[in-house]
Amino acid sequence: MDLSNRVSDRLGNRPIIIPVADLTADPFDSEADANRDVSSTLQNGAKGAWERVVPARASRGAGKPIRTFLRKLSRPFLVFERYPIARRRIVSVSARIIRFHAARMLNRSFVFTLLPPVRLRVRFDFGSPVVAYYIGLYEKSSMTFLLRYLRQDEGFVDVGANVGVYTVLAAGVAGARVRAFEPFSGAYDALVENVSLNALDDRVELHRRGIGSRNAKAFITTAHKGGNRITGAKTGETLERIDIVSLDHAVGTDVPDAIKIDVEGYEEQVLRGARQILSSRKNNVVIIEAIDRDPGCGHVDRCVSILTRFGFRLCTYDPDTNRLTECGRGARAFVGPNDENYLFVKDIEKARRRIGQAGRGMGNVREERP
Repeated sequence: MDLSNRVSDRLGNRPIIIPVADLTADPFDSEADANRDVSSTLQNGAKGAWERVVPARASRGAGKPIRTFLRKLSRPFLVFERYPIARRRIVSVSARIIRFHAARMLNRSFVFTLLPPVRLRVRFDFGSPVVAYYIGLYEKSSMTFLLRYLRQDEGFVDVGANVGVYTVLAAGVAGARVRAFEPFSGAYDALVENVSLNALDDRVELHRRGIGSRNAKAFITTAHKGGNRITGAKTGETLERIDIVSLDHAVGTDVPDAIKIDVEGYEEQVLRGARQILSSRKNNVVIIEAIDRDPGCGHVDRCVSILTRFGFRLCTYDPDTNRLTECGRGARAFVGPNDENYLFVKDIEKARRRIGQAGRGMGNVREERP
């Protein structure tokens, strides 16, 4: 069954159709969240967890079908390897994992509170809301910094909004005005649903477009759930034709205070089409997922170079101590543990003052226990 053709209908509120025979399928399969939450975990020690889950006799002699079944069955529990906070909440997180798979078996999607008053619908075809349901703010450093930095009615642009986790947090918790861009139809439908679920239609402007270096036509893959990527030519995959605009063209003179970019390797093109925005003093924060998919391709280096030329400096952020730290010259670090985003800040002292003020008030962000 092609899940990309089974998107929810927000008007009829029909849930995603999931085959009962597919109970062990992983909601993170073929998704960017899978790359972060599963593949990287397997490369960094999850093998030990797998060996603890699978009995030695089964792994040696029961045959490939049983090993494959057990591997799929244990995969959701890799969240405990990936996120320390999950290990501190073993009982509650395990209960959520079980509840999620029970709901999936019964084909009943459900809504949970991520961070009051923000709610999300748990979907069976995108990993981000699932991880959020399990542990709360799954990119804790990025999300907490953004919520402490933004102020009521300030501008936030979400490029590659996916199902809208950052969008609804920025608008619903921080009170920001958000422009969200998501070109893939399946993700866009979920984005629309989550915005409406939180009654944020008057604060969020939605665009089913891609963002690039210039206005153009392109294609986007459809089989990778939240990890679909823009491509300029047809491939062997099923594609959707999309419009691409530059961020400067889409935003005009209404420069945002902060930007989040997550576009599966297209980040450099987004930055090249945002020169006017990046040169503005008002735009002080850029959160970007820029990971070199191919060794030696230099994609991250080029993104860092562009942002550095506009005065941005790479920083780390500790949400527990509310401390923003500039990385040393030439140093490269993600914003925080288990958070594979880069945080770029232009005026670091301004940002420190803001998060310091928020830390004494609304900014004491904690993961909501759904």
